[in-house]
Amino acid sequence: MPYRKGDRHKAAVDEILESLVGLTRASPGLWAELVKLARKWHCKSHPGVVYAEDRAREWLALFPGGPPAVVITTINPFDKAQMKIKELLRPLSSQCRVIAESTGKRCQKSIAGRNMRHCDNLADEIARLAVSLDDERLKVSLELLDLVGRCWVHDKLDAAWVANWLSQIRDITRSLPRAAAPVGLSSTPALQSLTEFKQDICSRSTPSGHDESPLRIVDRSVEPRDRESIHQRVTSKYRKPLTKEEQAVEWGFLYAYTVKGNPKYVKIGYTSRDVTTRHIEWQTACDRQVAAAYPVDSKDAVLVPYPRRAEALCHTELEDCRVRVACGPCRVQHEEWFEVSREVAVEVIQKWTAKMVENPYRTV
Repeated sequence: MPYRKGDRHKAAVDEILESLVGLTRASPGLWAELVKLARKWHCKSHPGVVYAEDRAREWLALFPGGPPAVVITTINPFDKAQMKIKELLRPLSSQCRVIAESTGKRCQKSIAGRNMRHCDNLADEIARLAVSLDDERLKVSLELLDLVGRCWVHDKLDAAWVANWLSQIRDITRSLPRAAAPVGLSSTPALQSLTEFKQDICSRSTPSGHDESPLRIVDRSVEPRDRESIHQRVTSKYRKPLTKEEQAVEWGFLYAYTVKGNPKYVKIGYTSRDVTTRHIEWQTACDRQVAAAYPVDSKDAVLVPYPRRAEALCHTELEDCRVRVACGPCRVQHEEWFEVSREVAVEVIQKWTAKMVENPYRTV
């Protein structure tokens, strides 16, 4: 896919590439820079959550010299095969893959974050076991993956998808020496009945509870944090006329929340609907347990004019604290997260809410 992240991101990528010139596998810090490069390269539809370290391993093998400074060697053929199978099976988007017969277009419904995590776990299990599984058990596991990765409307198995996956996996694994397979790839699954095997792989791959892992930060703001710079940014934004997009949403609510396991980060957004409804949508899509920071009770939400501008003013004031989060379950890079305390986030929101209630942008 062509690189289309904009000049700023391209400059960051170019800077990393320049720093790699002349390095060898033994150079200190090379591994960290390669992982950083892999994460920056992926676009919003392909956030690099899954593949960054795999990509870095491939790139590391291209550098001269050896051994590397970190404990990473050239890719084992089984590791490479697993990586290819994961790329094949893991959904690139949370959008249902089915082409609707009525329209001839892809279904517009999204897969819930819990199901996306289930798909990822299944893809990992299948990639790990593919070498040792016979075609019958591999087919059963792929059928389960196909069903989990569909929306509630298109809940029927697609034999064509399964057959295509099976064919491509066997193309990937055909040249691997089975006798030399890693110890972890045992033949134990073959001793189970198909029903037992299906229950076992489903049980191992089904997520338990919401995702509480650390947020995957793929970029941080480089904006200055001094008081004068913040004042200049906010003043400039406040004085700009409303855009057409900002004028299109006349009324709405600001909100902020944190997610379990990540108390240092706050999400700040706006909605023209009920705040609780928006929280539930985020929780379903990203499979993270949401804890409201503002308003704590949706009944206390304050209706403000031009909420998109109000949100932008909050974001501008906290721009130096902004982080970009690669979300595995929804396959999106969220840019409305900030590394601040709940108290600071709420203070900023309340300040701009009070200012916007005065409606400084109303037309005379």
